This record gives sequence, structure tokens and C-alpha cells, in this order.
Amino acid sequence: MRGRPALTALATLVLLGLSPGVVGAEAEDEELTLQTPLEINVDRDPEPEIIRVREITCYSDSGETAPPCEGEFPNRDLQIELVNRCHGVERSTPLLVRSENFVTVAEAVELDGRRGREFIVGAASGASGRNGQMVVGRVRDTGDGCPRFRRVLTLGPYTPRTRKPRRASYHATGFVIARSLRRDFPGRELVVRQPWYRSNDGGCCPTYLSSAYYRSKNGRYVRYRTRVERLSRDR
Repeated sequence: MRGRPALTALATLVLLGLSPGVVGAEAEDEELTLQTPLEINVDRDPEPEIIRVREITCYSDSGETAPPCEGEFPNRDLQIELVNRCHGVERSTPLLVRSENFVTVAEAVELDGRRGREFIVGAASGASGRNGQMVVGRVRDTGDGCPRFRRVLTLGPYTPRTRKPRRASYHATGFVIARSLRRDFPGRELVVRQPWYRSNDGGCCPTYLSSAYYRSKNGRYVRYRTRVERLSRDR
């Protein structure tokens, strides 16, 4: 997971290839892989919003140190933040419920065709990167000049978003993709895919892949279909 160059705090959203969520994105999508804090106008008022990475703690052989973290591949805790301005004052909103070690995906998407844009960001921890967080969020201008952020869908290591296979023991975070799959549904659906493991599975090799399909309904995303696949692999 750390095969690409590491980038400094407040300067990068890194696409590490863990998730297919940014592969084959539709034409209006924008992959957020800039080496500077990203400016996007997700609510389409004159003031752009910024999605950025903030380092929280650095780790070295001598212990914990304060940012900025040193080295090509720093061992660190980080937070992804959405930054905008409200009545001339900068306001920062954490997008993750807890800190992680590295960013896995960052993508701007158009989901429901309404005024404003949505985004998908994700981060993970550990050598395998199996467990982490993904957030689908949207920002809307409510008319008072102060954009409002709302989580549309979240993935994490504790509460699964897909159906548990009968013989599975635990799941990994997985990933989410925005796709137009059915013409009778407005906007684009969100497809969540999560690996599921039996108790004797190795970390590399889950037995199942469970998918859940979410559609937009009355301003919310609701699940309308699930699917479980058994993965073929050498035993």
C-alpha cells in the first residue's frame, strides 16, 4: 500500500489504488489526486471548499513527535477535513470519525443531479489496509452563506453495510462506487462491496464478497438489493 511516494500534511489526497471507486469513473467525475490542498466548489456558491489532509501525530524510533512528519513514507495518524468559510470565518469539519494512517481514495462525484456535488473519501490503517473508513458526503448551501456538510453513506470496520454470508465471521471495510445502473432510479446508485472472511481465512484471501446497492429516495440513500459471491481461490 505504501509503494507510491508519501506526501506532506495539508498538501495531498493520495489515491493508492485500494478501491475501484475511481477506476472507470464517468465523465463528470473528478479524481482528487492533487499535490496541493484541493479546492472544489461542491455547493456551487462563489466560495470554493477545500478537502485536505492534516497530520495529527508522527511516530518514529524515538517515539511520538509533533507534525510535520519526516521521511518518504512517514508513520503517522491523519485526518481528512472539509474546509469552508462561514461569514468570513474558516470552518473545518473532520470527515473521519477517527484518525487513520493513509488515504485510500478521494473522488468528486455527481450523484443526484441536484445543485451541488458529492464526494467520496477514504482512509485506512495497518499494513494490510483492510480496515478503515469511507465517507460519501455532500455539501449544500442553505442560503445563509454557510454550507452544510452531511454524510450520505459511511463504511467502517464495525458495522457492515452488506449482508453477512451464513458461514462468515467478520468483514473488511471494502469500498463504494457511484454508478448509473437503472434508468428508473434518479441519479446514480452507490454500490458497496465488502470482503467477508471465515475464521480460518488468511488476511489476503476472503471467502466471500458481499455487495449492497443503494438508491436515492427522498433525499436519502436506501438499500434495495444485496448479493453474495463465493470467491474462487486455490486451497
